[in-house]
Amino acid sequence: MRRTGERRSSDFTIDRAAAQSGLDPGFDIADLPSDALPTRPRTSGPKSQFIDHLVVRDAVVGDAAVQDVDALSDHNLVYAAVTV
Repeated sequence: MRRTGERRSSDFTIDRAAAQSGLDPGFDIADLPSDALPTRPRTSGPKSQFIDHLVVRDAVVGDAAVQDVDALSDHNLVYAAVTV
């Protein structure tokens, strides 16, 4: 738990495991299928292409998927089912 006044800096332009490690207990991140499209398609560079996440607190997230936006944006849509 964080103490009052304590700040934690997190860079969520990272993969799921790294993002999860920066969150307090009670938070969860949707797990994309292994064959999912990249959330941030790139043609070059070493950065992860799976950088967009659905984060919930005190809920269950599942059935995550990525939808191709056909280059209308530099990110694809990410969606999932959330159960509270």
